[in-house]
Amino acid sequence: MLGAGHIRRRLRRKAVGVPITVDSSRFGKRGSRSMTPILTLLGLFSAMIVLLVLFLRHVRVRFIIDLDGGKARVRRGDPPAAFVRGCSDVARLYRLQMGRILGVRTGNGVELRFSKEIPARAHQPLRNQWVPPGSGGPGGNRAAG
Repeated sequence: MLGAGHIRRRLRRKAVGVPITVDSSRFGKRGSRSMTPILTLLGLFSAMIVLLVLFLRHVRVRFIIDLDGGKARVRRGDPPAAFVRGCSDVARLYRLQMGRILGVRTGNGVELRFSKEIPARAHQPLRNQWVPPGSGGPGGNRAAG
């Protein structure tokens, strides 16, 4: 009976000079095949998160006003006309050539946000022009009668 050492020596002698090849394509396919569904789900999930964030940001913006050459132009939404005129006045007063004012809906109403082209010294005068619109109806009193 042959011992384990004898078998190992015999295998080593035969293996000398014979290159050992391993079919790595078989192992690569199996590994990538199991990762494909996970990566696909991860990609779909991240794309859905990005779309949700973009949608929520888009819905929160009530209006956009562009300042161009000292004039205010409504780009989106329906801000009060008096506010748009006030923005034009402030833009001329502070010599603002360009910029953007966003009205963003928050839990406390509409908040004004300014682009970086509008200097900080002009923010408060623009906020002073903003008068939030009322509820649009009577004061909520009961009808008499």
